[in-house]
Amino acid sequence: MRVQKMFLLIFVMMAASCVSYSDEAQLFMPGEKKLSWGFGNGPEFKGATGKVSVDETASKEGKPALRLDADFTAGGGYVQTSRKIPAELDVKNLSFMLKFPGNEILKIRLIDNADTCHQIEFKIRKTDDWQLVNFPIDDFFTKMGTPEALDIIAKYQAWGKEKDKSIKWKGPLKDVIFLLTKSALPTDKPVGSLWLSEVKAEGVKAVLVEKGAFMEDFENSANFAKKWEVKGAGAGTLSKNSPYKGASCLHFERGVDKGNEECSVTSALFEAKEGECEVSGAVRSALESPDNSYQGAIFVEFMNNSGKVLEKKEALIQTGSSPWTTFKKTLQAPADTDKARMNISLRKTWGSMDIDELAFTSSGKSVPKTIESVKISSDAPGNLFLPEARVIFHVVVEAVKLLGEKEEIAICTVKDYWGSELGASVSLKFNKESMKDKKFVYKADLDLGSLNPEIGKYYELHVRFPLDTGVEYKEFSGFARLPEAVTKKYKPEEIPFLSRNWDNRVKEYYTLSDRLGIRLIGLWGNWNAEPPYKPVANNAELCQQLGAKWVVMSRACNVERGKLEYTDKSLREGMKEFLESFADKGIGYVCIGNEPHGGIEQVKLNVAAYKAIYEAIKAFDKDIPAISTAVEPNENYFKEGYQNYLDIYDFHVYGSYETIRKTIREYKELMKKYNAVKPIYSTEIGLNSQGMPRLAVASDLVKKVASFFAEGGGKISWFGINYPDPKGGARGTFGDAHNVFDCKYSLYNPKLDAIAYYNMVNAICVKKFAQEKKYDGDVFAFLFKDDDNNCLQVLWKDKDRADIMLPLPGVASAKIIYIDGSSSELVPENSGITVTVSHETVLLLYKQDKPALADKLGAPSLSLASPASTIVKGGSATLALKLEKIAADSLKAEVPASWAAKFADASGSTVNCVLGAPRDTEAREGRIILSSGKSVEITVPVKISSRVSATVSPMPSKDKGNGIVSLSLRNNGSAKETVSWKMEVRSEFPMKDGKYDMGAVIASGAVLSSPSEGQETLEKGAEKKIDLVLGKIEPFTLYRIKTTLKDSEGNIIEQERLVSGFVPVRKTDKAPALDGKMDEGVWGRAESTKVIDKNNYCLFKKIDKSNEWDNPEDLSADVRFLWDDKNLYIGIKVTDDVMSFVNEDGAIWNQDGLQMMIDPYRDSDSKPGKYEYGAAIGKKGPQMWCYSVADQDIKLGEVKDMKFAIVADEKNSKVLNYEIAIPWSHLAPFKPGAGKDLGLSVMINEDDGSGRKSVMGFFGGVHLKQVDMTGDLILIEQ
Repeated sequence: MRVQKMFLLIFVMMAASCVSYSDEAQLFMPGEKKLSWGFGNGPEFKGATGKVSVDETASKEGKPALRLDADFTAGGGYVQTSRKIPAELDVKNLSFMLKFPGNEILKIRLIDNADTCHQIEFKIRKTDDWQLVNFPIDDFFTKMGTPEALDIIAKYQAWGKEKDKSIKWKGPLKDVIFLLTKSALPTDKPVGSLWLSEVKAEGVKAVLVEKGAFMEDFENSANFAKKWEVKGAGAGTLSKNSPYKGASCLHFERGVDKGNEECSVTSALFEAKEGECEVSGAVRSALESPDNSYQGAIFVEFMNNSGKVLEKKEALIQTGSSPWTTFKKTLQAPADTDKARMNISLRKTWGSMDIDELAFTSSGKSVPKTIESVKISSDAPGNLFLPEARVIFHVVVEAVKLLGEKEEIAICTVKDYWGSELGASVSLKFNKESMKDKKFVYKADLDLGSLNPEIGKYYELHVRFPLDTGVEYKEFSGFARLPEAVTKKYKPEEIPFLSRNWDNRVKEYYTLSDRLGIRLIGLWGNWNAEPPYKPVANNAELCQQLGAKWVVMSRACNVERGKLEYTDKSLREGMKEFLESFADKGIGYVCIGNEPHGGIEQVKLNVAAYKAIYEAIKAFDKDIPAISTAVEPNENYFKEGYQNYLDIYDFHVYGSYETIRKTIREYKELMKKYNAVKPIYSTEIGLNSQGMPRLAVASDLVKKVASFFAEGGGKISWFGINYPDPKGGARGTFGDAHNVFDCKYSLYNPKLDAIAYYNMVNAICVKKFAQEKKYDGDVFAFLFKDDDNNCLQVLWKDKDRADIMLPLPGVASAKIIYIDGSSSELVPENSGITVTVSHETVLLLYKQDKPALADKLGAPSLSLASPASTIVKGGSATLALKLEKIAADSLKAEVPASWAAKFADASGSTVNCVLGAPRDTEAREGRIILSSGKSVEITVPVKISSRVSATVSPMPSKDKGNGIVSLSLRNNGSAKETVSWKMEVRSEFPMKDGKYDMGAVIASGAVLSSPSEGQETLEKGAEKKIDLVLGKIEPFTLYRIKTTLKDSEGNIIEQERLVSGFVPVRKTDKAPALDGKMDEGVWGRAESTKVIDKNNYCLFKKIDKSNEWDNPEDLSADVRFLWDDKNLYIGIKVTDDVMSFVNEDGAIWNQDGLQMMIDPYRDSDSKPGKYEYGAAIGKKGPQMWCYSVADQDIKLGEVKDMKFAIVADEKNSKVLNYEIAIPWSHLAPFKPGAGKDLGLSVMINEDDGSGRKSVMGFFGGVHLKQVDMTGDLILIEQ
């Protein structure tokens, strides 16, 4: 046993010298028709016989293996089997599975490019079983004769065609030969065999082989017909209506009545290979997208040589309306890829979409890698451990190469949501298992018991592998320790939550819903359109096992999608047969339909189907509740009587929490109007959250749930739970963003919002909404209570933070639950507790004899006296605290691991808390909890920064054609720093045809003044401002500026930002009159920016040449800005030859008028919100409309608290003057001041009588909702 372990170690050491190679060749393919391995009997030693063959069941997995037989009965010295290496591969490493019973030495020969034979004898493990052999050819010859030479070699010889004593390896490898020698067999047994399988040569391409390429310009209709398969009405026509390039483009167009039908085109197969590839093209759309599941999409399907689809990867998701825009997506083609094809489709949506210049290109290189995947799992469903369970993770590594000894060790760290470490990192040693699917499998278990993670709190396990290639492979998985859901103690119908998912057939969806405490679970049901109906209720038995009830959707949804084979008879009989088969297996509700679309004729068909289903349900059992189809408050359905065929209304919403309340109010108005008052549910509420931090999603979830019940909602479902991702490629996609569980590799683990959902479900449980208040300081409170006076308060403040005293008279104790699930038990003192409220929601659980919200909030016993400052890694920061009737020595501070905290400078009602942050933390933020006794607990988030930082700000220049880029360097540390800096213009994005191509990398013609790099020595806390002139700029071009810093320890910090416009906005002492005349002298002081160039103009629909932009008289604008301490003033003179005012309210964008997008975070990397305002003369006269806000205090809808005027110019009837005063409060959190930078774009909509046909832009991105394309407005004093 010791000997075996020793040689196993030797082979691990061999692997340590291996590096990752980008290409490989399988040298033994069991299924090949003609065996590629030859046989030789060593003719220089007469007498040996034998053969090479395929042994069909010899390998460890029972698969075919290569077998070499020898018979030395008549003499001879050896037999061999040999194989030529593919000419294009330069082999660096040879690996194979070997079975060579009773032997400790293996002899091979390698023939190099000079036909030199290198004979190597090396040690193997003596065993009768299979063993993995890995021979690093490149390392062997490189290190031969050095102290690092491989010590596993028993003997080495070489001979060539010529007598050369200095023979060296001359790659690439041409042939590999395995020998079975007479000496390897027992003297009394001259017959023997050895077996080989999984023989693999790894290396790099000796000659670059051109890989797959595909280009479709949609110019040739005959070629298109041959190369593309078209399915569905409205798909796949070639249109000559203003293509992106050339004469035509691919056009999709369909009406709402076809929204549920297939509408796609699929290309012919084209060559593709494993590795990096790129899909690019141009897209234009006018799609209806109530949420982003209503979309146009392009996917690439990668296949192996037998046509099996290996992976399907997203290249484009297109929603809403957009002019021609280019796109580019880099993908990774999976292993074994041989071919691919494109699929373009409309999904659920209707309207039009055009595609042009579609291309698939391959880089010609595979991506070098060592590790294919790291899979983190546990025995707990969704990594939600019960408190009494051990927190043990199973980590499986799949490597494409053998890992070196150091590479077998991972660094594991547990962090909270904000990245603060829970204790020190630990090293985890992995053990190699047998190969699986041509990959080396390593496993290890990690027990986190010693860290004792807090019960209820969200954590992440981060695992990283430092590799010999100099890179790190990283993976993470969320987890929490959660008690069993308290809702399990109650009947499913008592709990006001339902569950709905992308695919209700996924079993883990049921167990995860149950683990969160959801007791009513949507399942997938079906029956045929004709007898026999064969009803199906997928996973009904699983629901029963979980003690849950289920919700099923009827086949009326097929009618909604235009499938008229479901007749009145089949709906009634099928529903009856379904209920007869499954109603006794735990039915909770029947959802009659789902998200119908279409005009009045479709509404009539739908309502007839609802009637059939409803009457069938009630005929079977009048107590089975029927939930209506999920539809917006649509009076057409009430007019057709759908309210008579439902017990509960239903709607789906992805807007703000205020939108939810507005929808319920609109429903109640229709219920009252049609005398049909019934409960209202929402079986799907969610958030289009792609790209958003999960903290924002979690808080949004809580706010929406509380608001739903406060407005009178009955039951609610947050969408969604999970969706299988076995390949691990969906993380971060739009669909994955909806899920509360991370789904990578289908190893489900919680996101932060899963913890928030669990807490909301179980905190509400059987409680009913009782009361809500909005306190001073914009603090929102919602009260829920049950029959035993168990209470829940939900608290938040949409912006900023505040410490409050919350009165809780008669309450003995209260549990506070934070957004990350961490919690504390508080005991009120003087009938109240001191806590923190912010945009992060908090929950309070307590019992109160007479539940009620306090009339007002009290003064906190402990509060933050001034905003927390950023702390530098390795540095310190001070929190100034204010005390009210508590002593400084009663204070305690809870800080993340490796942080330090102490109280100092106590003086009556004030005290400081001095914090110290670790130097090597990777945290983004530290969460500090300050408490006094059991009645006071406030939370303070402290941002963490590096020791040196830089900000880049645009400033206007006095010289036309120039701008100023101001670089501010800051030493955040506690000691003097020498900082090297460099600034460069990375690229530019000119406006062309009214849009920006942000995917194109264009070398900039703008020039930075010299010097554009240097070195500065900064004292502690010092700042240095350096102004550089950016010359030769164009007025509407965006410039990407890159700044690189290097501190005194060699740490490098890089950052980029866009700058554009450099528009000076002068402060005015006198406000404009806002009468629409714009003839005052004050406007003469404002900088005038003319929008008069064809490149600012974008034409959506090109019917004929007359609709193209000819000159400024067709459409143009003169744009001016001013400011004072109260408002931003916008003055725009729009010239338009034909004016059309046909819409009203929220539709004023679809006619002549303005749309403005404003970025209040222009100088910040984080963009949590933006503003969009519209202004136009409509059917109701001049109106302004708010479409999007960055501050929840600003209401969506008609703007009634701004002063504005839209008036025809007195001198020119074709000029419309817009004067608008936007209060700074309507641009919060932006605060005005000299030098401040505000991002702003204006889109001038043009409608010449047939709908909005074009726009003209003062910068761009309004219709795309993309704030990167705004211009920089710089507030100045003069």
